Amino acid sequence: IYEKALKLMNKEMSISQSLLFPVNIKLNASQITIIKDISIDLNNLGYIFDFISQDTIELKSVPIDIPSGNETESLIEIIDSFDANSEIKHTDKRENIAATYSCKSAIKTGQVLSELEMKSLISQIFKCEMPYVCPHGRPIILNFTLEQLDKSFGRT
Repeated sequence: IYEKALKLMNKEMSISQSLLFPVNIKLNASQITIIKDISIDLNNLGYIFDFISQDTIELKSVPIDIPSGNETESLIEIIDSFDANSEIKHTDKRENIAATYSCKSAIKTGQVLSELEMKSLISQIFKCEMPYVCPHGRPIILNFTLEQLDKSFGRT
């Protein structure tokens, strides 16, 4: 999702899903400043919105990877995380946006998947340029020795 988000933003094209009912989102002054700064990248990612007042946007479309019901939360999290990550790390603006977006739209712990979805994920991960860690540096693939595996099942 991270690599796809970077490609979308760099190609300046969006793949979004229009909301049946646009959502008005009230933002604070800091959030408005940030969203104005990164609006082109957000549009390229698939977030389509209009400013309808000094502190409110109307969200019309979201990227297709955003789960239904998380539209507002995902955008606000990207804005807030962008600000926090900008202060902590010296990362590229687009990398910052893509990392937060990919975490927000990724499969979560406990989410039930079909066998087909599981196989698709495995296939997709090995097509990535960096399949071993997430954008925040956490491991995606773990390597266990046979001894470690046996110990986990009480076979020492």
